[in-house]
Amino acid sequence: MIEDEERTLDRLKDGQSLGAIAVYDVAIKGGLLTRLGKINYIVVATPEFVERYFCDGINTQTLMRVPGIAFDHKDNMHTRFIEQHFGLEEGQYPLHAVRSSEAFIDMTKHGAAYCLASQLQVSNELANG
Repeated sequence: MIEDEERTLDRLKDGQSLGAIAVYDVAIKGGLLTRLGKINYIVVATPEFVERYFCDGINTQTLMRVPGIAFDHKDNMHTRFIEQHFGLEEGQYPLHAVRSSEAFIDMTKHGAAYCLASQLQVSNELANG
């Protein structure tokens, strides 16, 4: 089952799943927790995208007109990041939803938007500019 890692425990609790990868540090009642590691997320875009949309820097005004990508409508990592760092609430800026981590990165690589991505997932792209 594909689900945002912040909501996978709901699948366990309602009996739809026997295991899950989640972002929580506490196991559910009757469950076991094994730490898999830490994932660093970074904001990425193509150099052309940055030149086109962020030539004056990344700020509240530019974000209100620049397309971003989130995993789906329930993915609040992107919205939390923008709110925490720029004070914009969800709905105050354009945001696409794509329920595939591969398509998410492909859209970003093709210049359709910027995104928060796992540094590991985009390490080759970053190394190649």
